[in-house]
Amino acid sequence: MGSRSFDFNEGFYNSAVKAVGALSRLFSESELPFFHYRFVENLFVRATNGKNISRQDAVFDALVGEDFQIGVGVKTFTIAGKSGYSYEKVQEFTAIAGRGEFAKLSDKALILAVAKERNRRIDTESANFNLDQAQSIYHCLVRQEGQAFVHEEPYEKITIDKISPLNRSGVRVSAYAKRTANIHFEDDKHKYRFSRSKNVLLKKFDLKHGENFDPIAININEDAFTKLYEEFIGAELLSNQPIDAKTLVAEPIPGIDYVILPLYSTKSDPKTVPEKSGLNQWNALGRQRKYGETYIPVPKKIHQLCPSFFPGPNTFNLYLPGEREPVMASLCQDDLKALMSNPNDQLCKWIFRVIDTEFSEYDFNKAPKRKPFTYDDLATSGYDSVRVSKKRSSLNDSYEIWFEPVDSYEEFIGLLEGQG
Repeated sequence: MGSRSFDFNEGFYNSAVKAVGALSRLFSESELPFFHYRFVENLFVRATNGKNISRQDAVFDALVGEDFQIGVGVKTFTIAGKSGYSYEKVQEFTAIAGRGEFAKLSDKALILAVAKERNRRIDTESANFNLDQAQSIYHCLVRQEGQAFVHEEPYEKITIDKISPLNRSGVRVSAYAKRTANIHFEDDKHKYRFSRSKNVLLKKFDLKHGENFDPIAININEDAFTKLYEEFIGAELLSNQPIDAKTLVAEPIPGIDYVILPLYSTKSDPKTVPEKSGLNQWNALGRQRKYGETYIPVPKKIHQLCPSFFPGPNTFNLYLPGEREPVMASLCQDDLKALMSNPNDQLCKWIFRVIDTEFSEYDFNKAPKRKPFTYDDLATSGYDSVRVSKKRSSLNDSYEIWFEPVDSYEEFIGLLEGQG
């Protein structure tokens, strides 16, 4: 795979791994160092000056690189004995399975459906976050007795036409069984396992593939609580200095730190995308329209439940995924019902790349040639909402935006109304 194509503060990373690993007795009696997966995600982001997107229900956990153009899946796991590999979860399919789409499929048909959906999610999120898919990687902190080391390998899609069935021992067989609880398969690069009961796809992380970095020696402190008291708690009590709240990262508060906006009309059931407004504003009557005129609906309920979230009709900075410079945005139209960017095409191109698999900038700002978007287009993409979040590090009115999965808006409104 070669050297990293992004900044990585290896000294800081290794020191943090040693320090936290030394406190493993706070959590475990094992001789293996313990690291919570959230710690590894946050540490990787800190060591790369990246962005943490692990809570955005994405297949990637972090964005790194000069323009945040590299997607990274962050993992931590142990290697059993001398096996040299571990099967780890790379994607859940709970929502699709919950709709009954997997229920009657044979093993062969199910794996084909899973592989296609896996690739679609990678493509969609690469478009969402404006990623260079060829540079995306997995970053894994592998734990062993007395040490840990980093393993990295390319983050690759499944090669559909190279899929072959395997038996439970990982040996290629001529055909799938009719219906099994765990389906094993491979393509031309990796081995996988799909669990029917959990609706989870696992990938085999093999240390023979990719790159393994130098081991990080970890000395587990057997009296971790005393160490914790001496280094942190005791020092804090003796100094009588309160912890600076600015150094703490709190959970975002719904309605205060972020809102979720639907990309469809909330006035109809079932969900629909209006033919001549919202995403289809370019299809409205009246003056000559161009493909690319669009806006994100801001329902009245958002103004009612989150009245101070947006700065009224004033303009504000809006950061699109993967972009270092913001676009100017504002709430427009009667009742401030439309979120638009200026120029409007910057927001539109980002949206259309994700929900329109045939999107071409060649057709942008010309007379529209396609049919209006429908809710089926959103459902197929896996997203029907966006999250607009205030940037915590900014003193000005600055926000960032990204896509959210199907039904996120309803869950958000239910959360706010439940708090009331």
